[in-house]
Amino acid sequence: MIKYFFILILLLLMINICNNIDISYKTITKDIKNHPNFKYTIGPLPYSNKKFYKTEVERFYNFVDILNKLKQIDYTNNNRYEQNKISIKLDFFKQNNILNFNKLKDFVDYANTFNIMVGFSSMGRKDRINELNTYLKLLKYGYKNIFITLATYHSDIDKRVDIILKHNGTIRLVKGWYKDGDVKDWNIVSENYFNNAKKIVESGKFHMLATHDFKILRKLYDLYGSKMDNIEVIFFKFSKKYVTKQIKVFPYEIKHTSFYKPYGRICLSFFYSLRKMDIWRDIQRRYLKL
Repeated sequence: MIKYFFILILLLLMINICNNIDISYKTITKDIKNHPNFKYTIGPLPYSNKKFYKTEVERFYNFVDILNKLKQIDYTNNNRYEQNKISIKLDFFKQNNILNFNKLKDFVDYANTFNIMVGFSSMGRKDRINELNTYLKLLKYGYKNIFITLATYHSDIDKRVDIILKHNGTIRLVKGWYKDGDVKDWNIVSENYFNNAKKIVESGKFHMLATHDFKILRKLYDLYGSKMDNIEVIFFKFSKKYVTKQIKVFPYEIKHTSFYKPYGRICLSFFYSLRKMDIWRDIQRRYLKL
């Protein structure tokens, strides 16, 4: 009897999670208003079944509409620091395992209508050629509202950062989240991050550094001082307590800060993420803050 009771409780919890769509004007507005010192980069949780493809794409347009309603000023291409942003994966725009570039371009165009920035990256190593080529192709179309996420657990990170800087693109630099990185030594990953962060800062243009590594941030601020004001520093929302504690004792003012938070049905994304994510690295990020 007790066994069936626990099964019932588990089923009710799963139903609640599945019904918690968590993509609404009310929910996102509450998050943003509760943290007035941080901008938000929002993204959809990935779904595990391709039958949800149409729903996935529709969610992106919903994100744009919500962020547009939240705008307090008219943003321009040169005023990125005041904006909330959207982050997506190229895998969301695949049909029959082929990237639908026209669908992606239509979405970027829609976001561009409201001067809302859209960033994208590959979910796995097999999409990395598409990742770079797609971004460069959109740049050639003249879009300024796009950025690309580049991970330093890839051995070709130096080359990729140089290419994007050469084409005047915008980078969000990360260490890496999924299983696809070919650099396994995390000391080298951190060294790659620092070296490429320096190039990004030295460009003198708007870029984003996504990291909880305050040692690296301290070294960058020691080196560049006020030049870091061109940079937006992004943290995961789930590390809010750790981040706010570190910022209080950080010897420099981080002028532009942002939280990243995904929204969506957890139950539909769980198995998808489980296949793609490095669980040990997730534990290190959440609890060891590495």
